[in-house]
Formats: sequence, structure tokens, C-alpha cells
Amino acid sequence: MMEGDESYAGSRSFEQFRSSVQGYFGYKHVIPDSSGARSAERILFSVMCKKGDVVPNNTHFDTPART
Repeated sequence: MMEGDESYAGSRSFEQFRSSVQGYFGYKHVIPDSSGARSAERILFSVMCKKGDVVPNNTHFDTPART
């Protein structure tokens, strides 16, 4: 934690981060997201949902991810 670099994919520690995530979860692709749930939802929903799908969410924190 003390040696972390928060510049995400451009950081000197990204390869170690990606390797750790892949080792724990087995994911082929690792995309760090600096802005939290909303942009992560947008990435996820753009590949997982199609026009007409209904995605429940918390209306207090509306997301821009619309399909």
C-alpha cells in the first residue's frame, strides 16, 4: 500500500496489480477505473446489455449507463 501508484494503467505498479487480480480472480482482462461505480457500470453495461434490457439500480445515485 505504501508503494502504490494511483495513476492506474500508466503506473509503474500496474503489471503487479494486473498479475495479482488475474491470479486471484482468473480474469483475462483487467481495466482499472478511477471514477468509481458509474464509469465501471457504463463499461460493463455497454458489453453486457442490449437495447431494451432492464437494469435495476439505486435511484439516489443514477447512472449515465443507458441502453
